[in-house]
Amino acid sequence: AAVLRQYGHLQRGDRLRAAREQRRLSAYYGLIGERAELDPAGPNGGVLSAAMLERLGTCPLSFFFRYVLELKPPEELVFDPARWLDALHFGRLVHYVLYRFVSKCIAGEAELSPGGRDALLEVVEEELARWRRLIPPPNEAAYVVQGQELRRTARRFLQMQQQWNACQRPVYLETGIGMSSEEFEGNELSSPEPVELADALGRTIRVRGQIDRIDQRHDGSFVIMDYKTGSPSKYEVSKAKPFQQGRLIQHALYLAVVSKRLEQCGRAGGDVSSFLYVFPTSRGQGDWIEFGSDLLEALPRQLVLLRTIMARGTFCPTNTDKDCRYCDYRPICGNLTDYSPAFGKSAASDPGIAAFCEIRGINTANQ
Repeated sequence: AAVLRQYGHLQRGDRLRAAREQRRLSAYYGLIGERAELDPAGPNGGVLSAAMLERLGTCPLSFFFRYVLELKPPEELVFDPARWLDALHFGRLVHYVLYRFVSKCIAGEAELSPGGRDALLEVVEEELARWRRLIPPPNEAAYVVQGQELRRTARRFLQMQQQWNACQRPVYLETGIGMSSEEFEGNELSSPEPVELADALGRTIRVRGQIDRIDQRHDGSFVIMDYKTGSPSKYEVSKAKPFQQGRLIQHALYLAVVSKRLEQCGRAGGDVSSFLYVFPTSRGQGDWIEFGSDLLEALPRQLVLLRTIMARGTFCPTNTDKDCRYCDYRPICGNLTDYSPAFGKSAASDPGIAAFCEIRGINTANQ
């Protein structure tokens, strides 16, 4: 006790430990109470991205750690002699290759078909050499392995593109909205200003995003495409739960954002008909998953629920440890999903908890 009195930070830590042992939702579990500065629809509300909203919908407490407290896990220098680029950097490399190649095709400098194979592989070799200078590989074998995977991805992409050629053509690449980029050239839809979207209660939030590709179909409608270098499993959702209980919102958000930008740019005649998650790497096997514009009907309600969680300061933990598998904050959380039964009891008195329960489909009627 004397030591705790002497060192205030230890005393505060001991209070935190004791509070968490009480097994009830409180400020020590992310329920910090209503804060005007946290309301994204307020005068000082921040600009939100799809990644931020998906983290909020997956686990509000994780969002609180990352974007409110701005806690970042310590960087670990991991040397893997069998691997050159980690998943994040390899994903960026794939994006650069596809951006450069499709840009050439739009400019008429290459064919967006099997006839453009040599031009695409030339871009692959140029980017491999550039990235090798930026991030030297641990050894030649690691470089060769990922180089081969990139070439396979490029060839698979051309096979996918051959199917799209029958009904659409690319018109906009790497469209930055609410953000600027020195890496990609802008286009008429690009804007440093975020797009304002209204939720179901008429409150406005500001949204930003980097949109990989927008195609135009032969009927004049537009298709949004987002390249993914991971597995499609996360995105294989049922039609009854297209938002995956708050974990997935990029598809609907980008449909709304692009529709708004087309309208602002005088392209209101072309509707946005669908959103595609595209998987050109070996993990995705050249698959894609398509969502229609009907998602826009449900988006405003989703925005109300997510905004309520933020505005009410209800950053509770997720209700399933499946969301914790790859979370950076797991070491400091422990198994907080043990407290999920308290959600139903708290929903009647806390609009933020009620919003999270609605997102998750938790029945609070008999609690």
